[in-house]
Amino acid sequence: MSTSALADTSARPRVEQVLVGFFGVMHLATGMALLFAPLWFFQNIGTFAPFNRHYAGDLGAFEVGIGAGLLLAVRHPARHRLMIGAAAAANLVHALNHAYDALISHAPLSYWLADTAPLLLLALLLVLVCVRLPAAARR
Repeated sequence: MSTSALADTSARPRVEQVLVGFFGVMHLATGMALLFAPLWFFQNIGTFAPFNRHYAGDLGAFEVGIGAGLLLAVRHPARHRLMIGAAAAANLVHALNHAYDALISHAPLSYWLADTAPLLLLALLLVLVCVRLPAAARR
C-alpha cells in the first residue's frame, strides 16, 4: 500500500456522516423501545403521565421511520438533504416542546440543564449538519 493511499482521508467518515449516523441509531433505538417495551420506556425515559401504550406505539412508529431514513442517508448525506432536514425539524420541534413545558411549569434550572438543553443542543447539531450539506456536496 502506498503512502498516498494511507494519506487519503476520503475513506474516513465526515463529521456530517457521524452525526447523521448517531441520530439515526438514537431514533431507531428509541422507536424500537417504544414499540417493543413501551412500559419500560415510560418508567425509565419518558415518565410523562399518564401511560398510554397506543400513543407510545404510534410515536415509536414515527421514530423508527426517522431513524431508518437517517441511517439510509449516512453514506451520502448531501443526496438526502431533505430527509435530514425533516429529521432536524422534528428534533427542533421536540426540543421546543420540552422548552414550552419547562416554561409553563416554571421548571428549575436543573430540569433545563438535564432535559431541555441536551435536546436543544442535539437538535441544533442536526440543523447545523443540514445547513452544512451544500458545502459538503461540493467536496
